[in-house]
Amino acid sequence: MKLNRQLIIALVALIGLTFASCEREYDAPLLTEPTVEIGDEGIITIAKYKEMFTSVPEEGKIIEEDFAIRAVVVGNDISGNIYKQIYVEDATGGLSIGIDQNNIANDYPVGQEVVIKLQGLAATSYGGVIQLGMNNNNPKNTRIPYEIAKKHLLKNQWPDAKKAMPKVTTMGSITDAMIGTLIQLEGVYFEKGGELNYADQEMNAVNRILRDKSGKSLYVRNSKYATFANDKLPKGNGTVVAILSKFGSDYQLFLRSADDCFGFSGKEPETSGGTDTPTPDQPSTGAVIYSEEFSSDLGKMTPISVAGAQTWRVNTAYKNANMSGFADGKSNANEDWLVSPAFDLTAAKSFVINFEHTINKGNVANMKSEQTLWASDNYSGDVKSATWTPVTITTYPTGTDWNYVKSGAINLPASLLGKANVVFAFKYLATDASSANWQIRALKVTSDGGKLTAGGTTPTPQPQPEPNPNPNPEQPATGKLLFPGADFEDWSLMEKGKSLLFPLGKIVEQSPNGRNGKALHINGTPAGNDYMITAAGAGEKSGSTITLYINGKAGKSLSFMVYKEDGSLAVFNLDEFGTKGHVISPADGEIILKPTEKTFNDKPANSYANGSIDTQGKWLKITLDISSFSKLAKEKNLFSIKVGKAVAYDLLIDDITIQ
Repeated sequence: MKLNRQLIIALVALIGLTFASCEREYDAPLLTEPTVEIGDEGIITIAKYKEMFTSVPEEGKIIEEDFAIRAVVVGNDISGNIYKQIYVEDATGGLSIGIDQNNIANDYPVGQEVVIKLQGLAATSYGGVIQLGMNNNNPKNTRIPYEIAKKHLLKNQWPDAKKAMPKVTTMGSITDAMIGTLIQLEGVYFEKGGELNYADQEMNAVNRILRDKSGKSLYVRNSKYATFANDKLPKGNGTVVAILSKFGSDYQLFLRSADDCFGFSGKEPETSGGTDTPTPDQPSTGAVIYSEEFSSDLGKMTPISVAGAQTWRVNTAYKNANMSGFADGKSNANEDWLVSPAFDLTAAKSFVINFEHTINKGNVANMKSEQTLWASDNYSGDVKSATWTPVTITTYPTGTDWNYVKSGAINLPASLLGKANVVFAFKYLATDASSANWQIRALKVTSDGGKLTAGGTTPTPQPQPEPNPNPNPEQPATGKLLFPGADFEDWSLMEKGKSLLFPLGKIVEQSPNGRNGKALHINGTPAGNDYMITAAGAGEKSGSTITLYINGKAGKSLSFMVYKEDGSLAVFNLDEFGTKGHVISPADGEIILKPTEKTFNDKPANSYANGSIDTQGKWLKITLDISSFSKLAKEKNLFSIKVGKAVAYDLLIDDITIQ
């Protein structure tokens, strides 16, 4: 026995020497089962801990109470996919613990029970999720130094993987109470399984989409440093075990290793349809330090017009910032900048810009020189006097349609990192011969160490010319206008003998408050059941649907008439969508109407009185099913809208298309 004991000691010493040159010294293997004696501290649950700290400062809130948590390790950095943290779980929930050390799995394997002494540590937060860390007087690093972590995370008993069994659940059953726990999803599949790798080496981390058979989805977030990063996603349906987390409003999963994905069929996945895909909140690298959705205005972005009467504007319906030099029926030379607020990058290790954009109606050959991105560290309000560095936009759209593309992760030049007053800007150019429409949305900036300058201040812009309220209204993303002027931008077309067979109704006017630009406005109380608009046939048109959008209120409903090539017509009555007394509202979603067929010579079966309209300030889409029609009228009547008498109408109509 004495010899054996000496041998053991020698082996322990050898292990210590072996790792002496590595990143850190590992603890010698324990020879007896560890046990933890609970002192005066009170044991609380993870759920109680989260209840105590619902909101914390960015540097973390120091825990003063003498409490402890008893939990089991369910996730660690064994494969490199989880970075400098472990996940622990008890019967009430799960918790992420940040530890400033690599290879934590060696000391805290899955199944290891721990008693976590909280006093002196800090409640921290990331992406809106409460975690456990330490207040290091540095918001950028709230992880617990390893030597301190070992004193607070005490091992109890030998590790037992059976203590870390996942909870079998479904995507539809996931709640916030499950954040930080180990879950198991069965019968799921990866989008583009067998095609994409788990991760992308050009980005620190990526989101892969995992779906169930109904189409519900979750993001699986994978690091390029994971040991399985370059492996292909499994194909077909199978089982995934992962840690559930959340960033912003998005649930996401973290795999502990590739072994957490098993039982995949290798065939095309079984689905019942559905494409429920969320928009990720989490950046590719660093934290989100600035974003603009352009839902109501340009936010902190500042439009600067150097030449031309047009300027950058926001489209609240489509949630984009857009610029075009087209106005008054022609292209106009322009130079316009859209400048970001200033950023302090003195401590920044990265600065990444992401957005979505589309470009149309211009010269495609000039797109990459006329729609560009720049950055400066000496901008003070005058774009001409500032020094600008070009920034390459990773991905451009086709330039010939309204389809948005993602820009890709755009890294600011390294020469600007470390500077205290950095801005970026979208620069738009147009000529009298060509004026593209450039639309930008979903702008997001991520950075490791960067921040907005104090208060996120924006440099004072130079004086602006009076903007054109609608320099180049975009056309609907799909389909084509049912008749010329059916977007109601060019009101001169709304005359008898042009797009119309008869004059507009007496209470019809043009409104500047369209979905994008202008709209037709039915505004008043009609004396009788009357036509508001009757478009003339103009050549052969065919399609399966006609769509239009309405916004506003009306005491009665609407009736739509569509005329076929053979002179017959179909009547679509909006009041037939609901029961008598039904109010058309956003709760109805997209409204799809089937025709009531009548011949051209019969009295149309119009109906308006059974319902009313209140869109609550939102645009509602109405679709008319004309799939049974071969072709629409070539001449005379093409399309009409009628209203009911003796009630008030305050209703906008816009973007009537056929597809």
